[in-house]
Amino acid sequence: MRGSVAASRTEAPNGVGNRVRALRVAAGLTQTALAGERFSKEYVSQIERGKTRPTEETVAWLAERLGVDSEYLLRGVASDVRVRVEAKLAQAEALSEAHRDREAVVLFRDARTSSGKAGRSRSWALRARASTFSRSRAS
Repeated sequence: MRGSVAASRTEAPNGVGNRVRALRVAAGLTQTALAGERFSKEYVSQIERGKTRPTEETVAWLAERLGVDSEYLLRGVASDVRVRVEAKLAQAEALSEAHRDREAVVLFRDARTSSGKAGRSRSWALRARASTFSRSRAS
């Protein structure tokens, strides 16, 4: 079965393809080896070059073959990291609402640092949110 173009793009052009290529090369796999019996080498090449976007089903299959979370392939941030960062942000917001600003700033800064280590895409919004808040509260 060949993959098809997904309905929505989740980030800048070819983010998925770049991650697939980087992980494939790091694993020492050829495009043919990654494609296995399910896809063609050409299809993997098209994904890597950003010529086609894989379906969610294809992303999940590729992620399993590459040993990563499909959320990482799609967005550049593993789902467990995103959940931890979002939890820190929620705690920081609660502390801020309780006027415990110093504690909130510490958590926002921690969330910003954690999201920076996680990769790009969705984490940029979390970093921006934490950065804005920590600057405004630290003054």
